[in-house]
Amino acid sequence: IRITDPESGETVDQGVSQGPERTFLFHLPAGTYEVTVSDTDSSVYQKQTVQVTIGLGQELTQVVDFGVGDLEVSVTMNDVPVKAKVRLYEPGTSNKVAHASSSENGPAILSVPAGTYDLKWVYYEQSHDVARGEMTEVTVATGETTTRAVNMILGLLEVTCLKGGAPFDCDVNIHEASEQYQIYAGLDVKQGVNSIHLPVGEYWLTVRDMEAEGYPTQEVRDLSISGGTTTQVDVNF
Repeated sequence: IRITDPESGETVDQGVSQGPERTFLFHLPAGTYEVTVSDTDSSVYQKQTVQVTIGLGQELTQVVDFGVGDLEVSVTMNDVPVKAKVRLYEPGTSNKVAHASSSENGPAILSVPAGTYDLKWVYYEQSHDVARGEMTEVTVATGETTTRAVNMILGLLEVTCLKGGAPFDCDVNIHEASEQYQIYAGLDVKQGVNSIHLPVGEYWLTVRDMEAEGYPTQEVRDLSISGGTTTQVDVNF
């Protein structure tokens, strides 16, 4: 809370609201002031400024209501809670209003001004955004909690690299079936085995032997990923 002189713009006093009622008491000379209150509790920065006039010996109570509501977003993969990034945007724009993360222990919670938003989420694995999605027309009301649940249906791709029957380090690039060159995700296979979750669909792989001269490469085509299942691929050099 910042109290300023409306004519000079100089700060007269400031403080932080405390206690269960979130109040702060100022002792000021009689006069007119601008009171600027910044919300530090919600997911998005807000502030309001009001002008007040206080008389000699007068006790004045000023209430500032930011009118926020909570949005709780649960993100699961095959019905199991996961960590994912959740973002809110002004409808139809790229203007981000707030962001938070869900976890294995609970939903993402965003405290935002009442309104209607676009909701987007991203799930990361192996440093890649392997799954994403969005909802439109998500409405948050003042003083209320709105809940949304997202369940991603993913399958697990497990790649094993073998040389002479023994596991070894290799580099794997994952491509969607419809893409000739663009890489959807990558795997740095150490000690022969690594895995990553992928959305249901068709994929192909390029596998590179990082230990041999010239980095020889193999392609693995026609890979189908099904939800809730593991697809195992052995690549032999």
